[in-house]
Amino acid sequence: MACLGVAVLGVAVLGRTVSQEMPWTATVSSPSVTISRDEQKFVAHVEAESTGLKWKGEVAGTLEARYDAKRQAIVISVSDAVVVHEVLAARQVQRAGRSLRGAQLAVARTWMLDDMEPAVAAAFEASLRILSEAGAHIQQLEMSEIAELGPMNAGGGFSAAESHAWHRKLLAEQGQRYDPRVAQRMLRGAQMSAADYLDLVAARGAWIERMEQKLTPFDAVLSPTVPMLAPPMAALECDDAHFFKTNALLLRNPSVVNMLDGCAISLPCHEAGALPVGLMLWHGPLHDDVLLQLALQIEAALASAGRPR
Repeated sequence: MACLGVAVLGVAVLGRTVSQEMPWTATVSSPSVTISRDEQKFVAHVEAESTGLKWKGEVAGTLEARYDAKRQAIVISVSDAVVVHEVLAARQVQRAGRSLRGAQLAVARTWMLDDMEPAVAAAFEASLRILSEAGAHIQQLEMSEIAELGPMNAGGGFSAAESHAWHRKLLAEQGQRYDPRVAQRMLRGAQMSAADYLDLVAARGAWIERMEQKLTPFDAVLSPTVPMLAPPMAALECDDAHFFKTNALLLRNPSVVNMLDGCAISLPCHEAGALPVGLMLWHGPLHDDVLLQLALQIEAALASAGRPR
């Protein structure tokens, strides 16, 4: 499975899954829906390698990228991701036949490798070895800029401010109809002033410039898509503290790319028969074609080493 950010309002889901009407979390549960065991496995795969879907105007418009890359496509191969991207971006992907041999890849060590479960760490390290043996040049990269995101978003970030602005009347009139966990995050936006919001816009713009300079020498950055295997839902449903901690970890790495206004694609990198682990390739804005070209090569390299396509 590959999860690719694409850029138009909308989402293409190829396959069968279960989603909430307005999800705003990385962990999706829908107690009113009964699904088969095979479908549960597919949902676990989706939850392990994607961050849920957000609708512009309802949740957070600023984090919807300005360029080709936004909206998520959940597909079964990189070639399908290319097709979906071309449809939703209304243009053709440049097919330069980019080779993995000699590709300049970075591993973002700051923050994005923290708290990895052993199974995720093992799959990620094995993937790096496979790509290195295929001729890619991989450099470990400290990125102190990523650690700035915690303080930058301490007040709730764009999602809280913009979702509260859109939902505030409905929250006041019909708050009981909202998922309490979603409402709690939206209500943080009520504490942000206009000055706070404008400071955040300026801070993000400066941060993106520094990040783009840091990433210029590289064709792509490699990170685990999420640092854990798909978590059991029962414990999350009954424990708010556990839910918010788990949700934050699942959102953490993809949220870096969201703040960057960048693009990313996630490829399965676990051993056949194991629970899914995602390898995320990412970069800044307008690197979609390069990522897709590399992803085609990386998908083939992982498959030749016994990883599922």
